[in-house]
Amino acid sequence: MIALHDNCRAHPLSGLVNLKHLPKKPGSLPALTIGACRAAGNRLFSFHGQDEDKRDKRNGDDELVLALGEGESGWVAQTGNYVGRLSYQKHAFDIRSRFGDAFMQRMLNFANDIYVDDWESPAEHIDAATTDYARALIFMSFVRALEKAFLLGLPKSYRSVHHHDYVVRGRIDIPRLVRDDLPFRGQVASVAREQVPSQTIIDVLYNAIQVIDRNGGEQLLRRIAHVRTQLKGARSNRAVDAATIRHAKADKGLANPIFAPYRNVLDLAETIIQLDSARDNPDGSTSMSGLLVNVAELFEIYVGKLLALHFTGWSVSSPAIRLHSGRFYARRIIPDIVMQHEDGRRVAVLDTKYKRMHFQGGSAHGMGDVDREDFFQIATYMSHFERLPGKQLVLGGLLYPLAAEPDLRRCHDAWMGDEKTAFVVDGIRVPEGGADQADDVLAGEVRFIERLAILLGERA
Repeated sequence: MIALHDNCRAHPLSGLVNLKHLPKKPGSLPALTIGACRAAGNRLFSFHGQDEDKRDKRNGDDELVLALGEGESGWVAQTGNYVGRLSYQKHAFDIRSRFGDAFMQRMLNFANDIYVDDWESPAEHIDAATTDYARALIFMSFVRALEKAFLLGLPKSYRSVHHHDYVVRGRIDIPRLVRDDLPFRGQVASVAREQVPSQTIIDVLYNAIQVIDRNGGEQLLRRIAHVRTQLKGARSNRAVDAATIRHAKADKGLANPIFAPYRNVLDLAETIIQLDSARDNPDGSTSMSGLLVNVAELFEIYVGKLLALHFTGWSVSSPAIRLHSGRFYARRIIPDIVMQHEDGRRVAVLDTKYKRMHFQGGSAHGMGDVDREDFFQIATYMSHFERLPGKQLVLGGLLYPLAAEPDLRRCHDAWMGDEKTAFVVDGIRVPEGGADQADDVLAGEVRFIERLAILLGERA
């Protein structure tokens, strides 16, 4: 296993051979993009589910996952915004967050609507020594989705159920009656149409739970202990294979809108089972296998839910906005975070950037820590909202993981000289060096919320 972290540049590697056939990205080191990884069988977990606009915003086919090249002293690696595990030509790569376990666990919990501050979080209990956070995330998402879907019970549909009893249930089954019950001994063969849970769905769900349990998720499964018990009692002894999963996903019971949430549960179960199968058969026909997560997308979800948790008078969303509709130059913009106050008038627009912010300004050698493209992107968003009839733009800016607490005299300003609108480069301070300092992360959150509360409150 070759350990890396996201957004590393020219990280030295050793012991690599047989890497001559990596797909090449023009103008760069030989690279594995997200498109190449998908085509080779790797799974990408997206927090935006079926929302194609938002999912594709951060997961374009040309986004870098891993690039390898030969330097003066051997192989070097470059990574993008993805964490997780993948393999290529019998080499396994484990890409982790450069900000450390504490911050990653915090973001994972928020992604699954778990807002605990004692850090006894589900993420801590999955493969504690060598956590694969992409796998931990999909385990957590499956458990939470199953817990919510199970509130209405298991998917049911009408099926023919055979009975052999002293009373007739439904209609008499003449062939069975003639074959088994003559001469008559009191019991009658009958068949009835009854609503019963799908056996294939039960088997697939229970198999996914077993995978989680085998991979250190016992603590995580405690929250669905009642579901697990019912599935265990109803499961069959048949093996779960690809055909079983296909039948489960095509089950008639899922046509009922009440049980529609189970479609997502089964998709997650399928991924869990397939990844476990790939891990058990590393020498199979697939040259690559693994699960990847875009941490920039995770950071966006985390910050958005953090703001929604603390600013209850504001709605927090990420709308897709069509500009110049009907024109050949029409464009779509998707701000990461749009906050709208319940008064219907005040609005704030923010964009998250998963880059370490050191507050370095531009110079003759570069633009500094704020990319030119990022600045003009947020400027476009703010320009749109400040011109909406009946709206008052009170705040806009870029949010980062911070290397230090911000100096407000350098990081907060009036937007284009308009004192009614604040512009900020801000975020949450995360300890340097990936230190597992949970209290520091919590303290950084508190100070970040306090700074934004003052800005939003002053414009009340």
